[in-house]
Amino acid sequence: LISPLFFVEMSNDNSFIARNWEELRRRARSLESDINTKLLNFSKLGSSLGGPPQLGVITDSEKRDSAYLSTSQNRFETLSLDIRTMLDKLNDINEQMSELIRGSAYVKNPAVCHTMERHRDILLDYNHEFKRTHANIKVLLEREVLFTSSVGDVGECKINLNNDGLNNRKNDFLLKEHDHIKSSDRLLEDQIGIALATKESLLNQKLGLKGVAKKLNTLTKRYPAVHSVMQKIHMRKRRLFWQTLNKLTALNIEVLQIRIGISAVLCLGYWLYFCLYQSWVILAAMI
Repeated sequence: LISPLFFVEMSNDNSFIARNWEELRRRARSLESDINTKLLNFSKLGSSLGGPPQLGVITDSEKRDSAYLSTSQNRFETLSLDIRTMLDKLNDINEQMSELIRGSAYVKNPAVCHTMERHRDILLDYNHEFKRTHANIKVLLEREVLFTSSVGDVGECKINLNNDGLNNRKNDFLLKEHDHIKSSDRLLEDQIGIALATKESLLNQKLGLKGVAKKLNTLTKRYPAVHSVMQKIHMRKRRLFWQTLNKLTALNIEVLQIRIGISAVLCLGYWLYFCLYQSWVILAAMI
């Protein structure tokens, strides 16, 4: 038989679990709210670095100032550390909640299971959002450092991005841009060369045609027989043109006459048919 003390102990355990569960849930909700606020500030930092200039927002020239970059870097590091710490605390609280309900009757409670899954999903979303924003802001800061170094402010800008390969990446980026510029110049030179060659070819063709026309004129003037032959050819072409035009005109007239004749015959036949039909109707009425 089960002792009554067993039920008393179970009741005490359940009340203890319920109190601790509510306390952990309260702490988890508070941390989630704080993390959400920190992530919003983190996103605003990225927008101030990468967004377009607006009223009340720091301009591009001010962004690339060493003091502003140093301030942005400090904010970046501070917010990153705070968010990481809070995410670790939230993860610990979720683990404590899982350990608390493990082996108890609350494991089979749908509401408790749903709440636990909800807190895990929120933690995963916050981790994903933090990693994405952290990577974007890091890239923006590296870009600003690169722009600052390009105008000779490397000595004044004392920013540590916690990345030993930053200088190598900057050099690689500059080398790639240099190669792209050289490739673009080469392509432009090739296109200009093709255009100049085409222009020269067209000029040569124009000069060649002018030379042929000049030679023909000289030939016709020097040899009257050739000139007369050319004139006869032109006259023959005109005569053939007018003859063809006259033939086509005569053919069109004949076709038009045929059409008029056919139309007249059809009209006459229709008129005769109508008259005969009317006569037949009158005779039928008289009979």
